Formats: sequence, C-alpha cells, structure tokens
Amino acid sequence: MPDVEDVLLWAIAQRGDRYVFGAEVPLTAKDSSNWDCSELVEWSCGKAGVTPKVPDGAFNQWAQIKRANGLISVKDGLRTRGALLFVGDGTGSGRDAITHVAFSLGDNTTIEARGKKWGVGCWTSVGRFNFAGRIAGVAYSPGRGPVQVPVPKVPPFPGTVKLHATGDAVRLVQQRLRDRGWKIAVDGDFGPGTDKIVRAFQREKGLTEDGVVGQQTWEKLWRAPIT
Repeated sequence: MPDVEDVLLWAIAQRGDRYVFGAEVPLTAKDSSNWDCSELVEWSCGKAGVTPKVPDGAFNQWAQIKRANGLISVKDGLRTRGALLFVGDGTGSGRDAITHVAFSLGDNTTIEARGKKWGVGCWTSVGRFNFAGRIAGVAYSPGRGPVQVPVPKVPPFPGTVKLHATGDAVRLVQQRLRDRGWKIAVDGDFGPGTDKIVRAFQREKGLTEDGVVGQQTWEKLWRAPIT
C-alpha cells in the first residue's frame, strides 16, 4: 500500500502548471503542463499505485471515499496530510453536488489545481471546503496527520534579485523555489523562466507580483507555506 507521501510527491511536483478544465493526462505520462482539480488527484494516485483506482471527477472521488466510510470532519481534513478536501453540498450528482477537490498538506494549506486564474499551487485551506476524507488504499502513517511545520532560519538578505541578475543569490532563490516544488532550473541565471515562477510564487503568497525578490519575497521563500 503506497504511503500518502508517495501520492503527494507527484502532485506537489506540478506546482506552477496551468489549470485547464477537462484536462486528461494518461497514467503513462511522466508529466504534464495542464490539469484540472480531479485529474491532478486521479493521476497522482495512479502514479503512486493506489488501489482501488481513484476515479476521475471530484464528485466520483468524493462518492468513492463516502462508500468506503472514509469521510472525516473538515477540521481533521485540514490537519491530515494527504486527505482530500471537497467543495459542494453533496446533494444530487456530478458538479451539482461536488464542484472542486484538493489535497490537504496538513498545515491548513493545499496542493491543488485551483482554477484558470490560479493554476496549480498551494493556498490556504481554511474556510474553503465542505467535506474531507481519506483516500482508500493509501497509508496515512503515524505522524502524517496533524503536523507542525518548522519555520526555517532565513538566510541573510543579499539585496534585490531580479531579471537579468546572475550569481549565487539567484541560485539560492532558484534552489529554494525548487525545494518548494516549483519546476525551475538552478543555474544562477535570473532569466524569463525564473521571473515567471517568482511572479507565480508572489501571486500565490499575496505579495506584489513584480518578479523582484526584495526583502519581503526573500523572507517569504523561507517561511512555512501558509498564506
């Protein structure tokens, strides 16, 4: 039985990708750039080898968990790493009942394909979801539930880092973004690709979206992933 971290490994690696409603990604694919909310869940579980197979569609995923008596309180779901979080009232079927699904990271944040405006990333989970549940066929190991995320020590701010900069400070920014799950080359060259990802990180964290790593963005890079 795969551990919950095996599932999350695949989902977190998709941060920065686009949201495309109805996107379909074959299980044989090593990667993709387009996801919708349920496809990210289905594919990540499939790559981790979860059985029974997790179906496509947020409603179907919710219904599978419900049939397996895997529903838990939303409060527990927000603090259970790898639990699924659902939006909807559960009345009827399909998108009339459940409109969205996300992975909980156990610290009141998510990894999810949130929508066209946001793409795939991590956001606060508090106050957004109506149901939560544990995926059947996944091991939620002791200590993987409610977690305390350590706040790492922030390295000294080296001064503003932005487009066209090069050197060790750029490399440190790139490495930290990669550690957080963003798809980025660590080459010490602050080119358009790095600029795009820095802007996405700033947007995710509610910072000024200017692509400039100033004091505020620098400190946020090393803080626990809460909005």
